Amino acid sequence: GQEMDLGPAITSRSFGKGQVLYIGSGLEAVFYETQMEALFNFLRSLLTPLIGEIQQYQMDYVPGITANCMIGDDRIILHVIADLGSRDVDYGAIHDVRIRVRVPRSVRSVTLLRRGTTVQFVAKSGWIEVMIPEIDVYEAVCVELMS
Repeated sequence: GQEMDLGPAITSRSFGKGQVLYIGSGLEAVFYETQMEALFNFLRSLLTPLIGEIQQYQMDYVPGITANCMIGDDRIILHVIADLGSRDVDYGAIHDVRIRVRVPRSVRSVTLLRRGTTVQFVAKSGWIEVMIPEIDVYEAVCVELMS
């Protein structure tokens, strides 16, 4: 066979005030289907330098976990959903998921809304870190900010 130089598979270019990253394949689709931790870490290593200043939360890698962050004036809510498979099969809960949430000012309290419990948090350099002890389909982390 013949070999051809098709150029780089991943390129980056500055554009206006930002930067564009082009990946010449569907790596995100491969990750979505396979949930491979190595691929997750690779994609994270590509994206973190680009979104570092605007990233609002970070979570431990756990296959099947999806999050959605809602930011208001006085609170931040991180919805964490565990896609545990078919409703006909009990896959059990996911335990000990560590999350970090960027906070614009001091935090009054952190509550796990589904469990109805206030949890301990560690504040450091504009972020708080919280451990969610158990996610059984859904949990919401409510971060109440100081006025």
